[in-house]
Amino acid sequence: MKTNIPLSLILLIFFGLILPKKSIANYVAVAPETTNYVGDINKNLKVVFSLTRNDNKIKGYYFYDKIGVNIPLNGEVVNGNIILREISEQNKVVAKLMLKVAGHKLIGSWQNLSNNKLLSVNLEQTNKSIPQLPATVLGDYVVKDGEGCKITLSITKSNSGYHFYYNSGERKIKGAVTFGRSLIDNLVYINLNGITWAEESGDVAQMDDQKQTSSEDSELPTVVQGLLTDKEIVIQNTGNAMNYYVKLGDCDLKYIHLTKWK
Repeated sequence: MKTNIPLSLILLIFFGLILPKKSIANYVAVAPETTNYVGDINKNLKVVFSLTRNDNKIKGYYFYDKIGVNIPLNGEVVNGNIILREISEQNKVVAKLMLKVAGHKLIGSWQNLSNNKLLSVNLEQTNKSIPQLPATVLGDYVVKDGEGCKITLSITKSNSGYHFYYNSGERKIKGAVTFGRSLIDNLVYINLNGITWAEESGDVAQMDDQKQTSSEDSELPTVVQGLLTDKEIVIQNTGNAMNYYVKLGDCDLKYIHLTKWK
């Protein structure tokens, strides 16, 4: 009696007999794997990377600690090395990264393609998750039911980055926005650059008379930071007797809750 054996079964038996086990494993689909890294570029620029590998293709992003905005990356693994391309806001390749795997580290270089400037890159794996910027960060924020605090804040974005427009009725200020993204606390902070604090005396417990006099003569901070969530910015506006400061003198609240309304 003649039996018809499916061709697929014949091929499976054939490859199972002649291919080594390692080669067979290569035919099994592997789920994309994401790895996070912390480290530096040029030894002084702190950065965070997130890379997702799917077979030999890699996609991901990185950001500078002082800016906190994702910069897209794509690339591939070639002969065990990682080649990445940095993509600009205009969707152009502006830099190239060449990285070698050294255990749990990535070591290599970052190259600016416009002037060929070459900087060192040193990264190390971290098991910490990376907090993301809220998708709804752009828009207008107001203080609701805040007597003596009529602040409105607008967050916008252009090719050069994020910006803010601050209006309290007493003054109007424009400036750049950066973000702080804490992997330890898994929180995102917004930095309003260019707003000078109203008062700042520093930590009294750590000062002697000379340091306190020096502090009084020093320049005031010019960055106001707040905790950023999906629909709110919370600014601790004043300190206490041991660490006295006032960030926004045109608001009487200790904690300013700026709620997104559009």
